[in-house]
Amino acid sequence: MAEVVSNLVPDFCNYSDTADTYAELRKCLFADVLNEHCAGKDVIEVGAGTGNNVLAIARHAKSVRALEYNKAMLAHCERRCQEEGFDNVLCTHGCAQQELPKLASDPATHADVAIIVQVLHHLTVVNAKEPSQNTDRAHVLHRIREIFKALFDMIRPGGEVLINTVGHEQARDCFWFKNLLPVVLARYIERFPKVEELQDLLKDVGFVDVVVTPHTRTLYDIPLKEQFSIFKSKPMKWAKTDSFFEDASEEEILELCEKMTSWTAEEEQAYILQHTAKQQEMGVTSFISGRKPLA
Repeated sequence: MAEVVSNLVPDFCNYSDTADTYAELRKCLFADVLNEHCAGKDVIEVGAGTGNNVLAIARHAKSVRALEYNKAMLAHCERRCQEEGFDNVLCTHGCAQQELPKLASDPATHADVAIIVQVLHHLTVVNAKEPSQNTDRAHVLHRIREIFKALFDMIRPGGEVLINTVGHEQARDCFWFKNLLPVVLARYIERFPKVEELQDLLKDVGFVDVVVTPHTRTLYDIPLKEQFSIFKSKPMKWAKTDSFFEDASEEEILELCEKMTSWTAEEEQAYILQHTAKQQEMGVTSFISGRKPLA
């Protein structure tokens, strides 16, 4: 049975009232990629959320530590692991900045593989009450470097880090709601590290063989037309499926809904074709992998 270790930490991003919707509409669509790296290994997922990736890799990994700072999200992860009967999953409540150095300091808690999937832009939050600190590039990159250094220290020699993130161009062209809200997107990417910056930081802390691989699979196992339908009928529910909307006002979300509702069937289809072509051309997300040298 999955075990939960609790530590009192602040919730930097409020997923407490969106965890149910997130669990309903977001799925693990990268199981094949993750299991290529995680099968038979001791794994830690930083920012495990509702457990989508944990469930996918626990079937093949030796062990999985699910680190998550939001209690509502972690409760989903714990419940789902218990329902599946996994006894190789350890759910840990805490934030990366506090927990990773502790785990790195004890060889008994080291891992072979660390995965971070669509989470780094949350880990850059410095002060939820002072947004300006969260968009300062020096602050953002410094905090990520601290996390990468702790991961390097806790990963065993020969082990790997595997990150899934979104490049700035991918965010602009391959996510319809980001593409259609350019003003919000500009605010969003201020706290979103560039792929090239992440590559450099991984190398800087000691990882080698750092490789970037674009991935064309989307984050939603729902056809684009159906995504539009959900958004137009329940825009504020859809807004609970992506942290991008934390940077959007309710007014901006409803204005987009009104705009999309006014599209003709031909206009909607033309946008879907154009958007899908961009996804195939650029990849929707990017995987960044790096290896810790044997010596």
